[in-house]
Amino acid sequence: MTLELGIVIGLAVLGVVVFLLSFQPVAPGFRGVRLWWGSRILIKGTEADPQYQVDEEGWHFVVPIIGKIMPIDCREQYAPIPSEDVYTKEGIHVSPQVEVYYRVTNPDRIIGLSDEILSVDNEEGLVKVAQAGYRAIIATRDLQSCRDANGKRLLELELLLTLGGLQDPTQQNEYRLIRQAIGDPVEEPRLTSQIEEGIAWAKRWGIKVTGVKVSDIEPTKDVIELMAKEKKAVLAGDAEIAVQKKAAVSEREKADYQLYVAQQAALGKTADLMAPVNARITEATRMKEILGEEGYQQLLRTKALEAFGTSPSTKIIVPASGLSQMVGEGVPVLDALRGATGTPATPPAPPAPANPSPSSGT
Repeated sequence: MTLELGIVIGLAVLGVVVFLLSFQPVAPGFRGVRLWWGSRILIKGTEADPQYQVDEEGWHFVVPIIGKIMPIDCREQYAPIPSEDVYTKEGIHVSPQVEVYYRVTNPDRIIGLSDEILSVDNEEGLVKVAQAGYRAIIATRDLQSCRDANGKRLLELELLLTLGGLQDPTQQNEYRLIRQAIGDPVEEPRLTSQIEEGIAWAKRWGIKVTGVKVSDIEPTKDVIELMAKEKKAVLAGDAEIAVQKKAAVSEREKADYQLYVAQQAALGKTADLMAPVNARITEATRMKEILGEEGYQQLLRTKALEAFGTSPSTKIIVPASGLSQMVGEGVPVLDALRGATGTPATPPAPPAPANPSPSSGT
C-alpha cells in the first residue's frame, strides 16, 4: 500500500511538473514561432509564400519534449552597416557612417535567417544591399552636397527607398521636395517601381526598415591629410599675397604722394611765372575801366612812343600838324588819370624831333 501510494504521489508530482512545463511564455515585444519536433508548423500558404503558426504575447500551452516556442524579438532594432570606402562624383574617397533601423514583421520568416540577413557575405542581405545603395547614390554627388543637411537627408531617404522603408506618404513627399530643390525631380513611375521593389525585398526577409541614419560622410584619412596640406598651402599663399598686396599699396601711396608733391611744385612755378602776366592783365583791365577803350588805346600809343624815345638808336620824327593832335588827344587821358589817382598829372612834353627833315617845316 505504501509503495502504491508513493508511486501515485510520484506520478502526480511528475504530472504537475509536466503540466507546468507545458506552458511557455512569450514576453512583451516578442512573438513566438511554434515548433513541432524542431520544425515550424505550416498553417496555410504555399511553399513559395508559406505562413507558419506564430503565438502572440503571453503564456501558451505546448506539448512537452516534442513541442517548443521560439521567441522572436519584434521590437525596433538597429544594424550598424560596416563602413565601405566609396568615391564621390569628383573622385574623393569617402567613408560613410550608416545605421539601419528595422523590426521583424514576419517572425516565422525571419527564423533561421537572422544571421544571414546581417551577414556581410550575403549579397541579398541587409548589409550588402545598404552598401550597394549608398555606393550608387554617393557616386552621383559631390562631397559638399553629400555632407550638407539636405544631402544627408536625401541619402537617408534613398536608402529607405532601396530597403523598402519609404512607405509613409509624408516621407515620400519630403523625398520629392528635396529632389526638386536640387534640380533632380522625381519620376513618379520610377518611384512607384522602386517602392514596390523595396517592399518585396523586405517582405522576403520578414522585416520592415523603419529608419536610416547617416551620421557622417567623412573623407578617408589620406584624403583628410591631403586636404589639410592643400589648406595649409592656400593659407600660406594667401599670407604671401597679403604681404605683396600691402607692399604694392605702400608703393602706390608713395608714388601718389611724390606725384602730388611734383604737381604742387609745378603749380607753384606756374604761379610764379604767371604773376607778372596776371599783374599786367589786372593793371590793363583797371586802366581800361578808367580811361575807356579809346583813352586806353591812346595811353598804349603814348607808352610805345616813350619806349621808342628812350632808345638811343631810335629817332622819332613827328610832323608839326600831328604834334598838336597828339597833345590834344593826350589831355583827356591825363585828366582821367588825375581823377583816378587824385594827384595832378603833368602832360608829357611832345618829343622833340631829332634832325628834322626839310618836310617837317621847322
